Amino acid sequence: MLTLQSRLSITLFIISLSLISLTRTRIANLPVGPGELLLLLWDLGAILNLSLIHKVRLSKTAKHIVFFLLLLMLALLVSMLVNVNGIYFYKCKYWHFAIAIFFTLLSNILFFILHGSTVEVFFAVRRFLFLLLSLWGLVYIASKISLLPIDYLWYSSRFTAGAKNPNQAALYLVAIPFLGFWIFNISSDKFTRLLCGIIIISCIALGFLTQSDALYVAWSVSGSLIFLLYFFKKYFTIKSLNSLIVFFLILILIMVAIGFNWSSLFSLFQKIISRYLEGDSGNSFMGTNVRFLLWYNALLVILESPITGFGPGSFSGKESPFLCAEAHNSILDWGMSTGLLGIIFYLLVQFYFFKKVFIKKQYWLLGAIVSLFVLSCFHFIFRHPIFWFLQASITILADGMSSRNFNYIGNKG
Repeated sequence: MLTLQSRLSITLFIISLSLISLTRTRIANLPVGPGELLLLLWDLGAILNLSLIHKVRLSKTAKHIVFFLLLLMLALLVSMLVNVNGIYFYKCKYWHFAIAIFFTLLSNILFFILHGSTVEVFFAVRRFLFLLLSLWGLVYIASKISLLPIDYLWYSSRFTAGAKNPNQAALYLVAIPFLGFWIFNISSDKFTRLLCGIIIISCIALGFLTQSDALYVAWSVSGSLIFLLYFFKKYFTIKSLNSLIVFFLILILIMVAIGFNWSSLFSLFQKIISRYLEGDSGNSFMGTNVRFLLWYNALLVILESPITGFGPGSFSGKESPFLCAEAHNSILDWGMSTGLLGIIFYLLVQFYFFKKVFIKKQYWLLGAIVSLFVLSCFHFIFRHPIFWFLQASITILADGMSSRNFNYIGNKG
């Protein structure tokens, strides 16, 4: 059973994550709002709590997660130390980037040190599903009765739920259907199943209102992956992880094909090689495809400093590199800041999450993990605490399915 202190601490943490989704409430010219302030207070309380605890018991999976998050912090710290006197270090909001990344990773490290058990994480995920949609419902009602302006919820015709960017809302929605289906499957309680059904339907409806192409692609790839896994589970025997990796890579290629056409993809690599070897500017082939321009110039930035990157900040641009624009791809954005060192650490973390969930054959949870990764390929989401919280929580839940906690989780719904 969870103690009252644990329940309150977890609930406060989840409330802060949910409030962070309301980026329109942030202070002007500062990336700080009610959610960030509440999370900061939670962090300070967690540090105080840890200082009073003589010994912390962590599961093996929780230890691994904390270790990998520390590795990412180390990659950024190394890059900062190497580039502190570089010409681009202070150019592109390095302090905003660095503080946001360290704050996000530290918050998640503290959470999983204090609440890394399967039961606590399951409680946190259920609270997240309920509180997030409840919060968005209250915001919607407030806008309907004129307590909030209607454009608080909408960006043109796209639903934002109080975020400045519809894709920020998409990040919060992308894993929910898969988590909802997973809880529905393991729960024997009829009310819990009904609630999961309502959450899934509401989430999908809100997702389509965001009109986020990245969200559609993430759901399509994850849904296709789950279908293939259940298909192979029924008709074939997958004896190793290699078979799944092949299918996963194929699905990623399909994802790219959906977003872009193959000729442009081929031209991208052709122009990268031409620019790197011959100094060709090579931006004309991309036409109006802004994302390709940002990806292309981000790759050029990485080639300029491939080992440790250029330190905190965004260094891509539409016309050329080093115009302080994000690449809208988490791998490339992270690579510009931390180089191949950071990219390798990040891919190790993703492989660990992916492998851990797959081994347990929790395919709905695997769909949630993959959907978050796919969405990250179209936006830079490292600075959002919800991204790391969901990925780490899903991994712990999958690992805990074989433990004694399974009966508790299934019965409690």
